[in-house]
Amino acid sequence: MAAADSIPTPRLAYPCVMRRHEMQTAFSLPDQELRQFDMMPDMMPELHGTTFVATPQGWILVVANSGSELSLTYLLDPQTTSRVALPELEEDDLPEQRKCVLSGNDANAEGCGVLVLDMTSPAMWFCRVGGSRWSRHGYDIGCYNLPPSYCPVPKKRNIFDMAAVGGRFFFFESDTSSEVGTLDFTEGPEPEARMGVIAVPSLDGDFYGDRQQMSAVLTYLVESCGDLYLASIAFYGSCYDRPGTVRVYKMDFSASAWRRTEDIGDRAFLLGSPNFGASCSASGHELKANCLYWVNLFSEEGNDLHVYDVMDGRLEMIEMFNDDASAAQRPFWIVPLIVSERFGCY
Repeated sequence: MAAADSIPTPRLAYPCVMRRHEMQTAFSLPDQELRQFDMMPDMMPELHGTTFVATPQGWILVVANSGSELSLTYLLDPQTTSRVALPELEEDDLPEQRKCVLSGNDANAEGCGVLVLDMTSPAMWFCRVGGSRWSRHGYDIGCYNLPPSYCPVPKKRNIFDMAAVGGRFFFFESDTSSEVGTLDFTEGPEPEARMGVIAVPSLDGDFYGDRQQMSAVLTYLVESCGDLYLASIAFYGSCYDRPGTVRVYKMDFSASAWRRTEDIGDRAFLLGSPNFGASCSASGHELKANCLYWVNLFSEEGNDLHVYDVMDGRLEMIEMFNDDASAAQRPFWIVPLIVSERFGCY
């Protein structure tokens, strides 16, 4: 099912923040080093001239350009260049703004689900490893609560925050914080999407802080060592360079409730666009434990990485890209594979 290639590639320590600009560049966190891919054509050649999207599990969904001689769709391990074949997906079928999440950490497992979300409309694509085709699904989770003067025609809500725990997808929306959504797909060649809801106590008071002064809030669902976490970052007034309130919660499934925590253990949560949330071993990758590594796309200092200590609230800034990139060139994470004997959950 998965064919490993033996193509030697220049070493790039993961996790890294990657960006496509005039040159394809990556900032390696362990090395604190900026690499320019266009100057090293042998580095990750699979990502040149293709459409791809990184997953929180470390695999990269690659869809070859329609103009290539052979149309290929596969999951790529960027560290070893091994591949897991998937049913063919046309590049034109992928939404322009997209997010990909796997149902499990081991993409080599028969039946592992691959989910692609359209970040601008209520639509998604799904397939299984070893399956024969992708299926497209629409869904209805209600409409945005927007004033008629701003939006005369009700606009359908779509999912932003998504994570997978135990083979099931979970989603969360900040303005319905009293609910956690569930998503499952039936077996068979024509899988059906089944959505459900877990009622949880509202987080409004603690989650938002002073809601009247709040100007924006970012949320991220993160799977870490088999648990589901929610990280929230709120801003107040017109200050977007530094967060006003940062909270991390762990889902207590036995009580159907979020529990605020200041200890995520020897883990680092990697947060970015689009509502991307991943977890990896801190000591295994020379990162700071119990910290959120967060790409702040709201800030004018968009080239800086924020490192937030969950326990004591200390905030550190790391400069990644020393140029004036367009805001449209949003950096994204490529993270180490979660399935690893050396860098597992410990």
